[in-house]
Amino acid sequence: MVTETATHKRSKPSDDSPINEPSLQEVVHDSFNRALKKVRPNDSTESLTGTLELLEPVQVLCSEADPPFLLPFPELVKFMEDVLGESDILPIAWKYTDDITGLQNQLYRIYPLLSRNSIRNRCLKTQRKLNKAYTLYLSVSSLNRNDPETY
Repeated sequence: MVTETATHKRSKPSDDSPINEPSLQEVVHDSFNRALKKVRPNDSTESLTGTLELLEPVQVLCSEADPPFLLPFPELVKFMEDVLGESDILPIAWKYTDDITGLQNQLYRIYPLLSRNSIRNRCLKTQRKLNKAYTLYLSVSSLNRNDPETY
C-alpha cells in the first residue's frame, strides 16, 4: 500500500509585493533585547552662553523671595563665575558671606528653576564642593578646639 505524503513548498513572492526588511533600529533593538539609548542634540550654544543669561530664570526669585536670599542676583552671578573651575571654593564663598549654610540653601532653592543643563550641573557641583569643604572645615576646627596643646 502506497501512501501519499503532502509536501508543502514555499511559494515564490511575486515581484510586485514589497519586501519588508527590518530597519537598522529594529535589528539593533531585537539583537540587544533592550531599548536604544536616547540621543540628545548637542547644544553648542549653551557653552557660549554667559552666566548672567544662564541664571536669568532666578533673577525674579532673588528679588522677591521670602525670606530674602543671602546673595542678591548680581552677587550670585559673580560668585558662580568666580567658583567656576576652582577646587577650593570655601575662601571664595567667604568673600561673599560668612553664612555658608545660607549660601548652600540658596543654591539648593534656585536649582529647580534653572532650565539649562550646564548651569544646573554647575550649581549642583558648587553645592557639593561647598558642602564637602565646609564639613571638612568644621571637623578640623572642632578638633583644634578640643586639642589641649593648642591653648
